[in-house]
Amino acid sequence: MDTTFKKYWADLRDEAIGTWERLSSADMDEIDGDMGKLEDLLRKKYGHSQWEANRQLVQLVERYDNLSFIEQCSRIRSRMVLHWDDLGETEARRIKCSRLRLMAFLEDHFGISSELSQKETKRFLQQFLD
Repeated sequence: MDTTFKKYWADLRDEAIGTWERLSSADMDEIDGDMGKLEDLLRKKYGHSQWEANRQLVQLVERYDNLSFIEQCSRIRSRMVLHWDDLGETEARRIKCSRLRLMAFLEDHFGISSELSQKETKRFLQQFLD
C-alpha cells in the first residue's frame, strides 16, 4: 500500500488535509508521500496508537479509491466504455468502482504516466460530481 500511497500522493494529500484538520500544508510537504511519516504524524498530533493511525490511513486510501459513492457502479462502467473506446465491458467490470484500478488500466493500456492517468480520471469523474 505504501507504493500506492506514493504514486497517488497528489490526490491523497488533499484527502488527508480534509480529513485531519490538525495537519498543515507544511506537514504534507514534509511527508511527501511517505506513508510512514504520515502515520508517525498522526500518532504525534492525535495521540493515536500505531494500529489506529494505520487503520485511518487504510480508510483514507479506501475512501479515495471507492467510486461507488458517486452513482451505481453499472452506470459508471457504462460511461467508461463510452468514454474510452478501447475499454471493453470486460475491463470495465474488472475495474469495478475502483479509481486506482481505472488509473492503472489507463497507464497500462495507453502507456501514459501516473500523473496523466490521475488527470484523465479526474476529468472523467467530474461529469458525475457536477
